[in-house]
Amino acid sequence: MKDEVHAFQLRLMGAFRLLAPDGRRIRITSRKGMALIAMLATADDGERTREWLRHRLWGSRGEKQAQGSLRTTLSTLRDVLEEHSLPLLVSSEDRVWLQLSNIDVDVRRRGAGARPEGLAPREFLEGFYIAGEEGFDEWLRDQRQALAAAPGDPAPLPPGAPLPAHIIDVSQPAPGFAGQPALAVLPFLNQTGDPENGYLADGLSEDLIDRVSRLRWLPVIARGSSFMFRGEAVDHAAVGRQLGAKYLFEGRLRRAGSGLSLAVELTEAATRRVLWSDRLEERQVLTAEGRADVVTRLVGALDTRIDAAEQLHARTEPDQDLTVSRLIWKGRWHIDRLTREDAECARELFARALELEPESAEALIQSAWALGRSIWAERRTEQHIHELRDLAWRAIRVAPNDSRGHWLAGVAEMWLRRPERAKALLKHAIELNPSLAEAHSVLGDTYCWNGEPELAQQSLRFALRLSPTDHMIFAILSNMATAFWMQDRWAEAVEVAEQSIVRRPGFWFSHTIKVAALMDQGDTARAVQAYRDLLAARPSFDPAVVDWVAFIDRNWNARLKARLEEAAALARAADE
Repeated sequence: MKDEVHAFQLRLMGAFRLLAPDGRRIRITSRKGMALIAMLATADDGERTREWLRHRLWGSRGEKQAQGSLRTTLSTLRDVLEEHSLPLLVSSEDRVWLQLSNIDVDVRRRGAGARPEGLAPREFLEGFYIAGEEGFDEWLRDQRQALAAAPGDPAPLPPGAPLPAHIIDVSQPAPGFAGQPALAVLPFLNQTGDPENGYLADGLSEDLIDRVSRLRWLPVIARGSSFMFRGEAVDHAAVGRQLGAKYLFEGRLRRAGSGLSLAVELTEAATRRVLWSDRLEERQVLTAEGRADVVTRLVGALDTRIDAAEQLHARTEPDQDLTVSRLIWKGRWHIDRLTREDAECARELFARALELEPESAEALIQSAWALGRSIWAERRTEQHIHELRDLAWRAIRVAPNDSRGHWLAGVAEMWLRRPERAKALLKHAIELNPSLAEAHSVLGDTYCWNGEPELAQQSLRFALRLSPTDHMIFAILSNMATAFWMQDRWAEAVEVAEQSIVRRPGFWFSHTIKVAALMDQGDTARAVQAYRDLLAARPSFDPAVVDWVAFIDRNWNARLKARLEEAAALARAADE
């Protein structure tokens, strides 16, 4: 039977490419026009509601403006496509769809979850980006996750999916805070109608998390978890349960005449009862003094026992150039997208901030963090690790009481295989800020690589308690699984590795720990399947990357590679 002939061809793996029946490329000049076609082409029946499209492509605009923008985009697309004889794009009053019988879409060709051979999931709409549209970012991330899963696999869990209670019970108070209830600062909403102010809204809430976290008695949920709950309709009770936070703090940035205002609200999550609210005008919103004032009011609403010295500390942090702040906020927004392109963009923005203000502690810290993420993701050289350490120490000299500089210096020492130096820096970071989940996490990593898996478990569980829905949780879980494996607790290692894999299917290290634990357990059949899953997720996987893992005793690296090689040999034998 001959293959079915289609009028149009759409290629979404790699760069976006739409071809006419005669093979000529159809040029669509609007990024949102291309995105709209891609969204329809990947929908089950090629159909989406107008509301769904508006929310994801023009969610940063007002309702009327979004409706007009969608109409204009559809009209432009029709003008381009109507040159050809077969209909492709059709719309009604409330829906838009593609005539799938008239188009061949590469990612649909072999069914859901399939992709052309030789291309990785990250190459879906390679390099495609729409500034300020978080709805589109979420859709793109979901598509790439779906492509990463092998056919028949369960769908990857969303980043905020709760962990089983026996791994981490968020209903219990965070240890070390005398049973005090936790606070979560949710991302502030940008209701100004200007997408550019989204960076300001995020920056304000991030600054608030950082300032409140310095109050040693109060557990504060890390931004990586609290920022998973973004949107107008927040179910306070559900969010509180999922984060393990008794109190939620929210803000809404709005137009106020020719300026801006920020409405803030402190809520008891379980009862949805508003405990405190305020409205801050433009001077308070846009200045460092105003942001410190927000923290002071919040502290007073939570606990009247906070003394005047802590209030003074929050008020006396020096102001910072607004341009530098904007660059930093935009860089932080990009770095959370977890793509190589966004990471490079973030590093460029932080570098520009440092050019403007070389002694900015925030620019130094964010530059170091961006470099650290790059080193971790790309397994870069020792020279880059020394560069990270130098940036972190510059930040420490500028702001010795900022815990994040000590945390990042500890990261560098860990990768340089200097565990005692790393532990000293990380413990000092935790002394400065007991709520810094990242420091607890890296301390756990350091214990793990130093052959102290029992201590590693304690620190990693603490990190999970402070940030139970962090978008980087898959990395914490993979190292927790490693600690179980090192203790010969193989069933637990497999379970926790699987929790990591369903949250980040392409993360190779979780797969390798699962393979090793199954081999050590003697479950060779499952080990072979786990090895095949690893290759499906990472077709170009090279066991040599295991040498990069910072075990002090290299016998652990050798053991891990040996288990992979054994599983690979069994897989080859089964295929013969």
